[in-house]
Amino acid sequence: MLEKIDLSDIPGPGGRGKSPARAFAEETLRAFLEGYEPGEVAEVTGWPVDEGRDAAWNADRAVRAIDSAAYYMERERDLRPLVKLRRRGARVFMERRADPPADKPNREARKGSARDYLPAA
Repeated sequence: MLEKIDLSDIPGPGGRGKSPARAFAEETLRAFLEGYEPGEVAEVTGWPVDEGRDAAWNADRAVRAIDSAAYYMERERDLRPLVKLRRRGARVFMERRADPPADKPNREARKGSARDYLPAA
């Protein structure tokens, strides 16, 4: 028998929950997008630290986790154009960007070939 379910009901790989880094990244990104206007900047602190690594590696891991969360958090929309991430040594900064123009293709338009949405030369 078949039972229709929502895509979000499918469990994660290996039946495990989200890693602490992914959970932190999604929570941070949500709070940032809801609480900051375009042009505002925030410093990210308090991310999960791997004690066996140096501070710069941990900061880079935070940047990668937030960037990955921005892509995968919403299935219909890529949030990466809304956030500019910067790492300076062991510090991480997020800048809120304006919404992209309506004529700029987003995730749905990118599913096809590159020729489908690039302007003719």
